[in-house]
Amino acid sequence: MRRRSGVDWMSDLRGARVGAVLAVAAAVGFLVWILFIHDSGNESTSQASKSHGAKSQGPVAASPGDLAAAADTAGHPVYWAGPQDNTTLELTITKDGRSYVRYLPPGVEVADPQPKYLTIGTYPFKHAYDALKAQSQKPGEVIEHTSDGGLVISSPSAPTSVYIAYRDQDVQVEVYDPNPHRALSLATSGDVQPAG
Repeated sequence: MRRRSGVDWMSDLRGARVGAVLAVAAAVGFLVWILFIHDSGNESTSQASKSHGAKSQGPVAASPGDLAAAADTAGHPVYWAGPQDNTTLELTITKDGRSYVRYLPPGVEVADPQPKYLTIGTYPFKHAYDALKAQSQKPGEVIEHTSDGGLVISSPSAPTSVYIAYRDQDVQVEVYDPNPHRALSLATSGDVQPAG
């Protein structure tokens, strides 16, 4: 058996480091894609965001009534998944009109930086239904519908985020859950509705 030289070992180490750097870069790239999938330079998204003139808010603890009232701040209905036992609702509205409703379990503080809780995002997006329909044509996309006619799309490459759009609304709704089965189940259940 040939003994490996120091050069061979250093070469393997460099290769492992390069592999680790590429893996981290891929993970960061994936997170950026997830965070900005609905704002990927699409003119419809940008125009819808500008037209709302939203004021930023949060993250703050919120009641169901606060979510309904937040539609004025966001410039569009704020979607949520209804009441969930033993959770605190957290509301965030960004300057471009995106709203996020997170369901925090007991012991988790508002503004917790970990992205591992059920979250319903509502994003201004002109012609959201048509854009989601176009996305559904890509190979491998899982296509479902809500009981009230919404189009639901899930991608095998990012199954924890499921998107909903309705023909008559210029918003796209994202249902995020660390459990992809729960994300899809909630998105198709009819429970994801505007607050109020």
